[in-house]
Amino acid sequence: MAIIVEEQPKGDNTLTVLTIGAVVLGIVVAAYLVFFSPAPLVEKALPPSISNIGSVNLQITPLTNSSVYNLITATSGIGAPSATTTGREDPFLPF
Repeated sequence: MAIIVEEQPKGDNTLTVLTIGAVVLGIVVAAYLVFFSPAPLVEKALPPSISNIGSVNLQITPLTNSSVYNLITATSGIGAPSATTTGREDPFLPF
């Protein structure tokens, strides 16, 4: 029995060409958007300077005097960490 090797007939490469073209076009569009496009709308919507942020006066006394805040901090149940020894002295020693 002989092995017959035949060359595949040349078919229509339209799908391959369109796929490669779409990938190349996507890379070109992505490069343009990253390197050459103008600033996005988010940057245009932000104020041009934030130099007046130093004049903001934060008052925490209304928070600390609030009954809800005092209730939360009083019943949170998280105390100071204990000074007990945890773990092994040398963790690299075998058991």
